[in-house]
Amino acid sequence: MILGLQGGDEILRGYSGVALVEAGKPAVPALIKLLESENKVTVSTAAAVLGKIGSPAVPDLIAALKHDNSQVRGFALLAFGKMGNAAKVAVPAIRKRLNDNHEGVRRYAASLLSKLSP
Repeated sequence: MILGLQGGDEILRGYSGVALVEAGKPAVPALIKLLESENKVTVSTAAAVLGKIGSPAVPDLIAALKHDNSQVRGFALLAFGKMGNAAKVAVPAIRKRLNDNHEGVRRYAASLLSKLSP
């Protein structure tokens, strides 16, 4: 299923994404690892799947916010953005990204916080 997200076939990516969402928590570590990919389609698809998995992905995504790679941090924020209310428990970790050394991560954290915080 993970390999299906990495291919060029859009239909296969879609079916793989659905299967990974259904797999839930067991799929999360491999999806987090995909956030490091150089293939932007793979990374954005992995972030979308993590967002759809929701609450079971939150602890791993919070950990990803501390990753050395700004791309991983940014796409972890993107995943939280697709989660809706399930991401509210991560607000303290997201707030810390307001001081990130990467401008894009800071901007996305601010935008996300404006949607999650009352």
